[in-house]
Amino acid sequence: MQGLGRTDKALVGETAEGSVRPPRPDDDTVRHILTLVSLLVALWLGLSGHGEALLLGLGALSVGVVLWLTLRMEGADPGHHFFHLRLRFLLGYTCWLGWAIVKSNLAVAACILHPRLPVRPRVLRVPARQTSDLGRTIHANSITLTPGTVAIDLGPDWIEVHSLQGEAASLKSGEMDRRVSRLEDGA
Repeated sequence: MQGLGRTDKALVGETAEGSVRPPRPDDDTVRHILTLVSLLVALWLGLSGHGEALLLGLGALSVGVVLWLTLRMEGADPGHHFFHLRLRFLLGYTCWLGWAIVKSNLAVAACILHPRLPVRPRVLRVPARQTSDLGRTIHANSITLTPGTVAIDLGPDWIEVHSLQGEAASLKSGEMDRRVSRLEDGA
């Protein structure tokens, strides 16, 4: 490996023959790989619903390709992956977001079906207290998934939102921001 300094060689390690060996993965990397493989296998089995050998083989191949691509992407941009989220809060957040989507659907339908069409479009800026790009992206995507609101711009500590009915209740109260922050850091 040309170009490695003395410190780099010490981190990577040298064999008795003088060749360089790759570094051993740490516990976090192994845990990350096992979690990713487990989630991908569960997703594949849940979505396919079949247990034939061909489909299981294609699933294993797909999991391998996705794992390889994920590890390559993380090598280019280390430390920015899905597993910085607190997985124990993910199910609760998903259920809460699903209910928020249902409530917003009903509110938008009532607005559209109302004889006077009480639409009050407005652009507002809501705080985004997430510390990572992933957290801000989840917050912005959650806003866009909720009917009647669309995230149109994203700043370091705010999200600009177009709202069909003025100030959306969950945005004004900061409930979505708090829940995404909790998902991100567990606080």
